[in-house]
Amino acid sequence: SCVSIGVAFELCTNAPGVQCYSGNFLDGVTGKHGAVYHKRGGVALETQGWPNAVNELSFPSVILRPGETYAHTMLHAFTCEAAAE
Repeated sequence: SCVSIGVAFELCTNAPGVQCYSGNFLDGVTGKHGAVYHKRGGVALETQGWPNAVNELSFPSVILRPGETYAHTMLHAFTCEAAAE
């Protein structure tokens, strides 16, 4: 582990969009193995096509036709700078 003075997060993807879910509507929800999830207790970044893309012709298509292959890449990188001693 490192004692840090700053942590950076980088997200690389081939998807055109990202949804951010912050758990605003969680308030003491009990999950797996008794874990309790509190409001804003975490964050999820979900890379994907643009919301409502199936209804917006100007957006990149999210429709996968028979025989087509879907490939999705998402890379998370965390870095920190150690504090001076």
